[in-house]
Amino acid sequence: RHSHTHQFSKGEIHCGSHGKCELICNGQSSCINAIISGHNNHGYTNISVTADGENAFKGGEIFGSMYGNVDIGCSGASACKNTMIKTVISTELMIIGNGTEIISESNIYCPNNFENKDITCNIILNGDDSISNTNIYVVEGFYDLYLDLGDMITLSSPVMLYCMNNYENQCPLNQISSDVWECNDVSSICQNYKYPTMAPTNMTTLPPTLMPTSPPTIVYTTTESPTMLPTNAPTSVPTRSPLVLANSTYGADID
Repeated sequence: RHSHTHQFSKGEIHCGSHGKCELICNGQSSCINAIISGHNNHGYTNISVTADGENAFKGGEIFGSMYGNVDIGCSGASACKNTMIKTVISTELMIIGNGTEIISESNIYCPNNFENKDITCNIILNGDDSISNTNIYVVEGFYDLYLDLGDMITLSSPVMLYCMNNYENQCPLNQISSDVWECNDVSSICQNYKYPTMAPTNMTTLPPTLMPTSPPTIVYTTTESPTMLPTNAPTSVPTRSPLVLANSTYGADID
């Protein structure tokens, strides 16, 4: 396994497979609009982004690696504002931030968790408007999302939750306590949506095969088949004439 640490200058960072890929952004606007991607590698790459400073990673994009974890740490006003975070094929996403509008106006695609494991999308923030006007895409809604804002704070714009396999349903979120949320309309599909489990396979009898049954095996017995040779033809030599019990032509009597 390999570990690569990048001090961003400009452009896009492509992470290799089977290791750790780390981006460190120190200072104001140090990694603005940066892109770090493990999307096209062979997987198992853990991506880490540290953004320290106002607007440090603002407008940035993160594409997680298959079967890898993504860890994002943001500190400073708007440090990770307006970011695109795509970790659908990843194993786990962790975002920790501290600052005003720290990750507001962002789009966050959480890992898909079809195997019913523990929560795979964790967002822990502190700061005014830390997540205002942000869209969170998570297939199984609250079953796969942990969102903690520390204190009860007022968001100038709501957080939108998109759920189901194609994110076809959504609801604005209402904060009940620091880490307890619900849809504004609790009858929303996203309030309790869980990816359906596969129904057990019905063990039905197989339909008749379309292939004809094999022809019967021909077993030859040891009994010889009747000979095809005709019986001997009649001899060309006539049989002898029957004895004539009469007087011999020689005049001798036959006793």
